[in-house]
Amino acid sequence: MKKKRLDNGTYCYCSVSGNHSLEEFLVDAKKEQENAKKNPSLTDGEEGLSLLFISSLPWITYTAMVQPVPCPADSNPRITWGKYFEQEDRILIPVTLLCHHALVDGIHMNTFYEKLNAQLKNEVGD
Repeated sequence: MKKKRLDNGTYCYCSVSGNHSLEEFLVDAKKEQENAKKNPSLTDGEEGLSLLFISSLPWITYTAMVQPVPCPADSNPRITWGKYFEQEDRILIPVTLLCHHALVDGIHMNTFYEKLNAQLKNEVGD
């Protein structure tokens, strides 16, 4: 589920399947974003509890983030990306992972960040 900014500054959800290669995902995401612009909605549908929420804040760099959830039982993972920045000749990007502790432990979050870091190094280098 992705929020898409509309021309009037408001947002709507855009659902994209993650069962594709990166190239197929990007093509599908572009198509779904255009559909969402034509029929904007903030409803996540019947399968809302099975969604992964990904947001980006390309305008700001941050060091921490708190995300409200609609109810205590909400267990949807949320990943947020911020604006990248340079520090000591390195390019850094803030990435926040919010998970419900009943379903995810610290080791799982560590694995996520290790794999993300390895993938980014593979894509862009050190």
